[in-house]
Amino acid sequence: MEQQFEASDKAIEQDIERLGNLVRNAPEKGPGAKKEILREVLRSELAMPPVSATQGNATTAPTKKSGSMLPTYLDNAPPEIRLEVEQAVDIAFHKGLFAGARNAEKKGTFFLKAFHDALTDRLYELFRKKGIVP
Repeated sequence: MEQQFEASDKAIEQDIERLGNLVRNAPEKGPGAKKEILREVLRSELAMPPVSATQGNATTAPTKKSGSMLPTYLDNAPPEIRLEVEQAVDIAFHKGLFAGARNAEKKGTFFLKAFHDALTDRLYELFRKKGIVP
């Protein structure tokens, strides 16, 4: 079941506008690099730890399945984990990006990475819809 997220209040709109400006004004690193720029901006803005070699590489982040908001490496995760990641992203879109990140951070590094990947995909989709990125 695909969930549609729109910014629901002024705080998240401000977060999106600020992040959109950072992504839009970042030096272009090549074709299609805006999503990776967004990933790094989010990591920096939300004070997330860098991805280690054992956790994966941000430039090779897994893609999501069509109709799913979750990265593919969660396909075989327990339903409870998948639901919790979806809920953390929902918190980010309704209470603010920092609230979602703090919620995810409490659950450990793997969960935080899954949240970050899912949030990046959702925000990138929203940025494309708003014309912030091509």
